Amino acid sequence: MNIFQAQPQDVDKILPLYLGYRNFYQVEAQPAQAREFILKRLELNESVIFSRKLTASPPASRSSIRCSAH
Repeated sequence: MNIFQAQPQDVDKILPLYLGYRNFYQVEAQPAQAREFILKRLELNESVIFSRKLTASPPASRSSIRCSAH
């Protein structure tokens, strides 16, 4: 398992998890707006997102996120 701090270029890896979070709380997905929201938070250093990449064999494509504001 590798844990890394997400950067703006990682937004497309994080987006599906964020959309799942919104779905869980029964909030409309709005993928384009959600992507822009995450991207802005990362670019402006308003949020720190850690992602976990599983390193099982064969390589897993799952990750998880935890968002926290400074």
